[in-house]
Amino acid sequence: MSALPLVTRDLVRRLAGVDAAVRATRLELLAQIAGNPFGAAVHRYGAAYVLLCRAWAEQSNLNATLCVGPEHRELLPTMLAHYQQLGVRPRVTLLPGWSSPELGQVLAAHGLVGSSWSCGLYRLPTEYHPAVADDVSVDDVTDNAELFASLFVAGFGLPVATTEREATIAFLRSWAQVDWWRLYTASLDGTPCAIGVLAVRDGIGYLAAGATLPQYRGHGCQTALIWRRLADAARAGCQIVSVETAFDSTSQHNAERTGFRPAYTSTTLTVPPA
Repeated sequence: MSALPLVTRDLVRRLAGVDAAVRATRLELLAQIAGNPFGAAVHRYGAAYVLLCRAWAEQSNLNATLCVGPEHRELLPTMLAHYQQLGVRPRVTLLPGWSSPELGQVLAAHGLVGSSWSCGLYRLPTEYHPAVADDVSVDDVTDNAELFASLFVAGFGLPVATTEREATIAFLRSWAQVDWWRLYTASLDGTPCAIGVLAVRDGIGYLAAGATLPQYRGHGCQTALIWRRLADAARAGCQIVSVETAFDSTSQHNAERTGFRPAYTSTTLTVPPA
């Protein structure tokens, strides 16, 4: 059996790079909706991404600068200006081993302070898994994006206004068109109630978008989704499977219970509300 690779700066950058690519793809899909009603935009600066979404300005997963390194020090004022132009509070996520005192000085000069922390976890893929609950089943629903989209809105409790709902559902349906993503649902006693995504890129299987309808939480749906995606990642030839969660969250604990180990903790800095 292959050994889990040691945590290095390069591994951290590789894992975080897939997370950033998934998030950037979501914003690019959102920006493609006719008229771009959500004000979504993605800007690239080498390996770094500047993600913005004016309509959901307080959603940090849609508004952040990712994969920033010391090489971006001189570019940071230009990168942060994108947020000012849209009236969105800037956020910058820093990775361990990919920062510097000089970079920190630039961020501090722009008023950014630590506000949240995320944990990147990883493990080897496997087709083996322990028995899951008999009343929970998992299906690949990439060809039924309508079901996935409706569960996503309800599972994440998106504050979608009536006028935005059609555009939001169209955005979520478009996820099925990304050829390196697969969409899943978990059902409890035959009732679809949870979702997850597997993205396969650069030899890494990345788990994203895990959510369960509130009334069905605590029944093992996310655990079943994790094991299914681990098996599918193994069959897709992935060398590593990764996931990024809020630090010390239920999602992190679910991942660790299924064999994931922390690879890094990232810090997101932002300008405090006025």
